[in-house]
Amino acid sequence: MLHLFDRHGPAADRLTQPRRSFERALAPGERVVVFIDDPNVSRACTKLHGHGVVHPVLLAQRLVGDAHLVGIRFYADIPDRSAFPDRAAMVARRNGAIATLGVTVVERPLRYVYEWEIVDDDVPDPRDHGGERRLVAARCRRRGREKGLDLALALDVQALASEGAMDVDIVSGDTDFCEVASRVPDATHGAVAVEAALFTASGRGRCLEAFGRTHRLGPEDFAAVRDDFDYRRPVDPALLAARIASAIPRQAQPLRPAVGGGI
Repeated sequence: MLHLFDRHGPAADRLTQPRRSFERALAPGERVVVFIDDPNVSRACTKLHGHGVVHPVLLAQRLVGDAHLVGIRFYADIPDRSAFPDRAAMVARRNGAIATLGVTVVERPLRYVYEWEIVDDDVPDPRDHGGERRLVAARCRRRGREKGLDLALALDVQALASEGAMDVDIVSGDTDFCEVASRVPDATHGAVAVEAALFTASGRGRCLEAFGRTHRLGPEDFAAVRDDFDYRRPVDPALLAARIASAIPRQAQPLRPAVGGGI
């Protein structure tokens, strides 16, 4: 089994250790934990590149560069097994395979609701037609919504930051995490820095407010971290570990993050 964090132990173990002094023992950026919001990353990559699956190990390694990666935490939704058995089985195989590489996988079941979906193609932009009524064709569908995943990620960031011994990268374009990003440096007297990473069309664009830095991940970065492993079939952990290990040295130069927060 390939374990990435044998030297210092997985980040999951560190969350249960006693709180330490806020005084930093190592230089900023030397030790990093990467938190990955998989639903947000998947939506962004599907929209930008037509493929929503990236591998957390490749993504984390690319983000930290020469810094010491001490943990990867991967937050994922779980489909309803009774309604979507094939999809649920594929997600379970993927998450299980990821966990064998030393990644901490945090799962939450999707909450399903029934809603109407407009199927007409000629419905205009609602921002230009406020107050209007229109007769449209719609169909009822069962849609999964995230339940508690963002909260779990934010609470884990705060718990880990209370140790004050490492920096944090949150991979998500969700602005809800700006709150935890603004609180952690003050709560730790600057001992912990919280940075953001998000996928963009060109590797340029906005910075997320309240984060110390924002890594903008462009097409070249996506190509280096995309996951093309077939999780529709049983996964051989040894084969997956070998593929990931062989891919890491071939990655391009580490990212050069944009300095400063703000939009």
